[in-house]
Amino acid sequence: MFKSSKPLNILELGCGTGRISAPLARCGFNVTGVDIDKKMLKLAEQKSHGLGIEFIETNFIDLNLGRKFDVVLMPYNAFQHIHSDGDVNKFFNNLKT
Repeated sequence: MFKSSKPLNILELGCGTGRISAPLARCGFNVTGVDIDKKMLKLAEQKSHGLGIEFIETNFIDLNLGRKFDVVLMPYNAFQHIHSDGDVNKFFNNLKT
């Protein structure tokens, strides 16, 4: 198991139903999950009730939360939902700020 002096802040992009977010939160990480699908986020909230995960409904291409994370995850095929070179550039520029 991972040991740290403080819990890492993890951002999961395309979190869907919380399949990754919930286990991470159970391990003690501070997790923020982002997804554009309201129904998926509702399932994620039900699945992770009481774990303190912050779920945000938005398009991750335009994401700018104004804070830094220790780890950013984009599991499965989430990146494939970015369809143009311009959106890829916009996504990475927003992510690094």
